[in-house]
Amino acid sequence: MMYMSSIKITLLAGVATLSMGHAFANTNIDGLLTEGSHWDKACEAASKDFPNIEWESKGGVWSIKDDDLKLWNRNVETFKMSSSSGKIRHLTVGITSTDSKPVFLESLETWKAVMNSRLGEEGRESASSSSKGGVIHVRWRQESYLASLTGKEESGKYSLTLNYRPISEPPASVAKEQDQFDGIYERTFYSPDYAKSFRGTIVQYDEQNMVAKIEKGNSVISVSLDQLSDRDADYIDRVSGLLAASNGLALQISEVKDKPDKNGRAITVNTRFDLTLVNNSPNEINEVELRYDIFYKEDTLDGAPVLKMTSGSVQLGDIFANYRETNSTEGVGIVRESSPGLSGG
Repeated sequence: MMYMSSIKITLLAGVATLSMGHAFANTNIDGLLTEGSHWDKACEAASKDFPNIEWESKGGVWSIKDDDLKLWNRNVETFKMSSSSGKIRHLTVGITSTDSKPVFLESLETWKAVMNSRLGEEGRESASSSSKGGVIHVRWRQESYLASLTGKEESGKYSLTLNYRPISEPPASVAKEQDQFDGIYERTFYSPDYAKSFRGTIVQYDEQNMVAKIEKGNSVISVSLDQLSDRDADYIDRVSGLLAASNGLALQISEVKDKPDKNGRAITVNTRFDLTLVNNSPNEINEVELRYDIFYKEDTLDGAPVLKMTSGSVQLGDIFANYRETNSTEGVGIVRESSPGLSGG
């Protein structure tokens, strides 16, 4: 007897973020990252808050000229900040630049520990890494800013940077809009001052260059994070794991039927689905969960077939780069009629 069953899959990925506040002690350039009042200013105005520091500006980016820079009493190489629409949009600290992988990895672990310590015991980090050594990200979300530690490898050269992005409150009319984080949906994106907006759906985010690709109507546009509001940066940060999953994961589904179990007129066939998730991207994708709905018709022997549904989920955790993992759904005992008459499927 021929029959048909079907399955619907929902894929969730990405690490949730946690808002919390804290205070840092000011040492050397610590105040540039932690004294939040200057974030409401443009770079030139903010630089005047630190008159003992020698500054230089080029192309809207302000940087410290001093060679002997320290952050929390640890040596760093550079400090830069950029602004748009009258507010600072990014603070970037160059920590390490080396051609030695061991030196790079030691610096990475040190600064991860430093940041976790500065965030306090309840600080929550989310990380995505590349098995090819290309890019490593560790992120922290705070009440007033996003922070990320980014490691890169290019042509045998290794670099480690610390990035801060302030978060400002949107106008009341914009704050009423509710974002959804259980999928990728069309939404309204805003300019940094919330004066301009457009509707679109994010399809890709390049964390290394901080550029988002957004589907707008029949075209796809590339937008730098500097051109978007803090609300949009927050949204992109929250769905970045799901974007990586949608672009890097492939799902293969195969139906598996056990040997039929006959009991009088009824035949019960235990049916399940093998779900193989393949990560084709060079990056690890974190906290992956598969949710499924299985739809099937079941014979009632003396009546019309009944449409039924069973749901479940599979927790996969982290999926490594260029890796595949297979899990099975719960089995469904589908009842079939063994003699002529009404039949389901």
